[in-house]
Amino acid sequence: MLSGARFWHGVRVGTLLRSSVSTPCRYRRQELHSRQVVSASAAMELGPTEAVNLIASGEFEYLDVRTPEEFAGGRCPKSVNIPIMFAGPGGMTPNDKFMEQVAEKFPNPETDHIAVGCKAGPRATKAIAMLSAAKYQHLLNVLGGFTAWEAAGLPIEK
Repeated sequence: MLSGARFWHGVRVGTLLRSSVSTPCRYRRQELHSRQVVSASAAMELGPTEAVNLIASGEFEYLDVRTPEEFAGGRCPKSVNIPIMFAGPGGMTPNDKFMEQVAEKFPNPETDHIAVGCKAGPRATKAIAMLSAAKYQHLLNVLGGFTAWEAAGLPIEK
């Protein structure tokens, strides 16, 4: 059982870890790098210790949006890598084919269940905003990303 659990659209979830105010996620808003404000209710947010069970059961598939180099260094079991950004000599550049690649892997926005994670959170938040805009309905933001997953001692593939 989750400590301090609440119900969110019929799903039992723990207290949010990344909130500047202590309110349920459906009332929280996050500002993205693009200055677009998106309601956090577009995705359920759970820490890795809660998310691992949904992923292990097959209810959600883990979409890792880190760079291929980061992914090769270690990843969550059975995760799929579709980078939202690429690392280059001039810094990070957007993956212009991100949504096209996601649609190939997850062709059913109304029924696919996708847990999204990156290294620490910002890229996953941006990816969730893009997926929400494309009408994906069952999204889970894995708070803290791979860094938190690894720190929690959860299984890792290399």
